[in-house]
Amino acid sequence: MTSEEHDGLQKSRRRMVIIRSISVLVILFFLQGGVAYGTLQLFLALPANWTGIIDDADIERDAHQGTVYMIDRAIASEPLKKPSDVLQELQPHFHFRLTYIEKPDHFSDEVQEQFKSYDLAYDDEDDHIYAKLQSGGYLKLGPLITTDINDANASAIFVLLALLTIVNAVLFFAILYFAFSTLWREARAIRLTANALGEGNLTARVPKIRSEPLKMIGHVINDMATRLELLVGHSRTMMHAMAHEFRTPLARLRFGLSMLEDSDPEEKKKLYAGIDKDIDELEQLIKISLDYFRMNNKNMPTKLENVHIKRWAENIIDDLSLLKPKGFEVSYNIANVDSSIDPKLAAMAFRNIILNAFKYARSKVYIHVYKQDDALIFEFDDDGPGVAESAREEIFSPFFRLDNDKSGSHEGYGVGLSFVRAIAELHHGSAFVLSSRLGGARFVMRFGL
Repeated sequence: MTSEEHDGLQKSRRRMVIIRSISVLVILFFLQGGVAYGTLQLFLALPANWTGIIDDADIERDAHQGTVYMIDRAIASEPLKKPSDVLQELQPHFHFRLTYIEKPDHFSDEVQEQFKSYDLAYDDEDDHIYAKLQSGGYLKLGPLITTDINDANASAIFVLLALLTIVNAVLFFAILYFAFSTLWREARAIRLTANALGEGNLTARVPKIRSEPLKMIGHVINDMATRLELLVGHSRTMMHAMAHEFRTPLARLRFGLSMLEDSDPEEKKKLYAGIDKDIDELEQLIKISLDYFRMNNKNMPTKLENVHIKRWAENIIDDLSLLKPKGFEVSYNIANVDSSIDPKLAAMAFRNIILNAFKYARSKVYIHVYKQDDALIFEFDDDGPGVAESAREEIFSPFFRLDNDKSGSHEGYGVGLSFVRAIAELHHGSAFVLSSRLGGARFVMRFGL
């Protein structure tokens, strides 16, 4: 992807974020409006003894009782005039209409019910006051100027709900932003790390995650990246080492084949023998390389068994006694414990370290095996020249050989310790080397339990 395409993609993503944010605000606007209106209606529907709000009918009756009384007195004081004429004379002094009704034929059920208890009745459907007059007729006042939000015009309700909704939506959005901004940034960091790993940057790691829902995901991705980096590193090391090790037998093969044509029968016989030896060496190198890749496959199944460690280790030491150099001392202190290990793989690692001691140590090796916390620890101390700090990591690389082999034979391919580390890692552990109290090296192999 070119830089222009990358910038265009970033701008497109920012536009989508803005559009989504505006969409969320609009949706919140309508949702909050609906919630506010529904809440208002529910509140008004509650009984007055719950809310403390006086019923509209009681308020209007009390508010207009004096007005009705004065109008009734005015009508009664002029018996020669029609009640409707008196009301017409009084009309300029009122902001609502005054109407005289002779018969209550069109009164609603609510008004008729109120007349059973009061001389005044309020109809909240049309905002009118109805009153019984001394003359026998009825007075109608209204429509009244209402203070009830439900009876206000639609624009007033819309303005109220709009203000309430905007304030709530902005506050809610701000709360959501501050509550989830950290979560959003951390989720974006995880995505960027995953993209970087997908593009081949195996050094990419998720930064420290604080949000609990994402913390585990960050740990999993970092662990996966570390395993991938180790696996790829091992593979690269192995490929370089293989290229180096294969070069020698291949060169000998090429030289031998070039000499065959001009050689006499006796020389050909020697050349064929050399070619067979080089082919055997190549086969052995291929087998060792395949074994190494198999060992470094962390998904390789281990056949764990409950093993009595003391008896198992002593059997291995006894089997190796025939290979022990003359005058070489092997001493040990092995805990009398049981542990769950793969006995065959563990035995391979155990033998490799002891055979290295036979090869490099001067006269002795001391083996200490014990349990500590959640691990089974193997320690091999020898009195050899030790391992320089600069080489303590490199010796676990495949095909690496130390130059201080006391025999001077340089036999082997230098993969034994790489197998040791791989086997330890298959047991959820590790392998490393330190300085020994005997003056040489201390190889430590740790198996997780």
